[in-house]
Amino acid sequence: MAPSKRTQTHSSPKNGHTNGEVADTIRDTVEASFKAAIALQEEVMSFATHRIQENASTSEALLKCRSWEDALKLQQDWARAAAEEYFQESTKFIELTRQAMQIGFAPLMKAAEKVQESSGRS
Repeated sequence: MAPSKRTQTHSSPKNGHTNGEVADTIRDTVEASFKAAIALQEEVMSFATHRIQENASTSEALLKCRSWEDALKLQQDWARAAAEEYFQESTKFIELTRQAMQIGFAPLMKAAEKVQESSGRS
């Protein structure tokens, strides 16, 4: 495959890497970061939608309670379930964030390894 016009630019006298390679690395990093950010946003929206639905269902059920004891039990069950779901979601979000960081920085790490390898040859 022929190199793109970006990779046919001049080499830097300091490290022997082309400006196009640097631009490609930056582009790849930005693209990976955007994809990871979209995945995080989709997860947040999905969880928020779920919680809104659960809250609405609980509110509707509260209106149908026949006693204060029933209402209290319903609120306790709702609070317990919500707390557990928020805990699970925070754990999931932390993992997704870790993955996003790995994916986002992968092109930079690859470029850094390439620089390190080429500087070892000189």
